[in-house]
Amino acid sequence: MEIKRITRSDCAPFILGIHYAKRWPSISYAFGLFEGAELIGIVTYGTPPSAPLKRGIAGDEYKHQVLELNRLCLKYNRKKRSIKVGGGKPQAATGVNSGQFCGH
Repeated sequence: MEIKRITRSDCAPFILGIHYAKRWPSISYAFGLFEGAELIGIVTYGTPPSAPLKRGIAGDEYKHQVLELNRLCLKYNRKKRSIKVGGGKPQAATGVNSGQFCGH
């Protein structure tokens, strides 16, 4: 497996087709998880919509540098239909019948 930078259009099938929100977030960076030539997962990072949140996290001087993980979506969820997110407890998968996982 390999992680590569991807484009917004590469994310479309995951964000609009698999992810439960079915809407575009703010995307500053997008990365894809590839198994061979197949894109099997995406993660996107973008600017949080809340100015007070950005200021509260980083202060006025660095608020423009705050990013959030806003989409995480896997085409196949192969490990007992759960995945560790952020080092915490495994999160239950959505789309369990299809074997797909969508978090954040």
